[in-house]
Amino acid sequence: MNKNLNFFDWLLLITAAILLGSNFMFISIIVMEISPLITAGLRTLIALPFCYILMKCFGANFPKKKKDWIILIILGLLTAAIPFGSMAWGQQYIASGLSAIIYGTMPIISVLLIPFFLKEEQFTKEKLFGAIVGFIGIILLLLPSLINKSHYLTIGIFITFLAPISHTLGAIYTRINSSMHPSTLATGQMFFGSIYLIILASILEDKINVIPTTKVMLSILWIGISTALAFNLYFVVIKRIGAVRSSIMPLLFPLVAVILGSIFLKEKLTISMYFGLILILYGAITVSGIKITDFKNLIKK
Repeated sequence: MNKNLNFFDWLLLITAAILLGSNFMFISIIVMEISPLITAGLRTLIALPFCYILMKCFGANFPKKKKDWIILIILGLLTAAIPFGSMAWGQQYIASGLSAIIYGTMPIISVLLIPFFLKEEQFTKEKLFGAIVGFIGIILLLLPSLINKSHYLTIGIFITFLAPISHTLGAIYTRINSSMHPSTLATGQMFFGSIYLIILASILEDKINVIPTTKVMLSILWIGISTALAFNLYFVVIKRIGAVRSSIMPLLFPLVAVILGSIFLKEKLTISMYFGLILILYGAITVSGIKITDFKNLIKK
């Protein structure tokens, strides 16, 4: 494992961040024509074969033990169905950039939740301070909807927060219970996530009654392929530089999403939301233990 990030590490991180960050913009385009659970289900269905191909390229296979299949069933719910479904549902009412900022709170949520599940992970003064700063940033995100009493915006924000919470719980569950290859985990979660989402969509949502536009169909194809590539790229980065420094990636894709949303969707965030983004980024960097030297290495290399 590399002690410092070199240029290639940064290239992998930034590529994964761009792939995932772009998803938020394309999801906003898709949910204008297609219901959110169907959108999320199509995302997992398209990602599944690409994840399977990458799993084989890594020399991994599906597990043989019943225990491991149960783990994949649970992860399909925690790291695919709930995050993808809640993100798509929330983006009916909130901007793609705001959705990405909310998802980027994962490092802060991790610090708050992990000590309850892993005894070796304890609060430190630095982590607690970072969590407090990040929490203040989250409050600033909520202010516009609370002040304006925008019920749909408020609901959209709270539903979207299910995504980072659920994904964090899934990551903790994986850390405690699984030693499977990361590409096997990615393929398994897409497989079972698609089953959950298809069942929920068939129960709760109407069928697609119109043929989606070319723009929407291409957007669906993109979020599926980019999800598969980004998840596996992220696992490669974790293997190269470790989980702590890899947590830089969730800090980057909100920036990507905000930039793309403002350029192509003409989204505008309020001043308080931008301040919230800054505080969340600072809090996430602090709790992740990322050092300024990690950023300097990009320039040096």
